[in-house]
Amino acid sequence: MRSSATQQGTRKILHHDEHVMGTIVTFDLYDDEPPSTTLWNLLHEAIDVLHQADNVFSTYKAHSPISGLRRGELTLEQCPETVGEVLELCRVARTITGGWFDPWSIPAAWTLPDT
Repeated sequence: MRSSATQQGTRKILHHDEHVMGTIVTFDLYDDEPPSTTLWNLLHEAIDVLHQADNVFSTYKAHSPISGLRRGELTLEQCPETVGEVLELCRVARTITGGWFDPWSIPAAWTLPDT
């Protein structure tokens, strides 16, 4: 069976596997035109964002802010702002789902009040 992209006459112009967060993130882009410089720049920006998130939120990296928070070596205020934002979103998700979303499964969620 042919993919819908192939059926529409577009072709794969870019394939990239990025090893990050203990897995592989695959980028497959389809178009009729070859990849532009802008597209390559956007791909590299996306890859940078993935690695930044991994460096902040990895519980497998001893020096990540989330690991330091989890061990009590850092306060939430000492972590990058995104840590507090994500933990707050976890708390909101718990409220919206009536507790079905368990922020305890998110590292360091226990540091927020009422979680």
